[in-house]
Amino acid sequence: MIEIVIGILVFAGIVTVVLLRKGKFGSLKLGLGKDGVKAEVEAAKPPNAPAVQNDQVTTQHIHYGLDQAGITKLFEDQEKNIEEKILKLGERVKDSLSSGVPVDQKVIAEKTSLEQELEGARAKLADTQKALAERKTVLAETEKALENEKLKNSVSEEELAEAKRKLEEGDASALEELLSHYMKEKKSQDEPWAAVAHALGKLAEDRIDYQTAQKYYSQAVELASKNALYLNNAGFMANILGEHDQAIEYYEKALESDLKSFEPEHPTVAIDWNNLGFAWREKGEYDKAIEYYEKALHVVEKAGLQHRVQLVKKPILPNRKNCAVTSRPG
Repeated sequence: MIEIVIGILVFAGIVTVVLLRKGKFGSLKLGLGKDGVKAEVEAAKPPNAPAVQNDQVTTQHIHYGLDQAGITKLFEDQEKNIEEKILKLGERVKDSLSSGVPVDQKVIAEKTSLEQELEGARAKLADTQKALAERKTVLAETEKALENEKLKNSVSEEELAEAKRKLEEGDASALEELLSHYMKEKKSQDEPWAAVAHALGKLAEDRIDYQTAQKYYSQAVELASKNALYLNNAGFMANILGEHDQAIEYYEKALESDLKSFEPEHPTVAIDWNNLGFAWREKGEYDKAIEYYEKALHVVEKAGLQHRVQLVKKPILPNRKNCAVTSRPG
């Protein structure tokens, strides 16, 4: 088992290095629970769709067919929608600069995350056959989350059946409405509904709708606050959206949770160290980033995977260089 875990950790390290070298994401969406290792985009839908405002995120119920034409239309609409948002933000930046007003950093962060969404949507359009397969996979995982018998304690069998029927057609709107209703009346932690929220987060991420994905990942954490997988995914999405302090908070809680299940030098804990390193790096705190990256490195080295250690070391050197630059006297 440990060889399998180490192998997965090294693969994650390779992914991390590649993404960091490209200037993309750097935290790993992996978690190891009692059931084994788990790794983890529903797109923002067209602007003219009927919408329901909920928790500061607008959910638009547009149904795309679960076929090649439907998936192509989904991401074409998503691409157009994101391009329009980026254009509007660009105009805001231009207006600020022309008037001598400092550009709001939140606008810059939002523009950066939208650019990442745009790249994601275009990647889906570049291979719609793969995108369709991925869509079907996350829909199947969502249907599986609905099989928990405990859900019937808070929703009727008829409502669950309708949600399942729509999911089979690629439509998650009925399930989103059920979760929204449950969140308004919830009184305690609830693992079955947390699994539903997490599945909806994965659906949103699969369609490259990161704001909605973060809403559902956050709800999953709210309903199962000790689940390291949910915490890591919420942290990952917060990082993408430029909410680095929030990402760090999620990652620290994931680390705390994993340390209750694993020894400090377990490979799963190394993933938590790595995630924290990237979040601090994105925040510009290079000393802290190095500290966490080196903790992850220590675990991998102790695991004896020496021929792969260099892969894990690679993020450290750029952060040391950044640290040297930012620490120079003015």
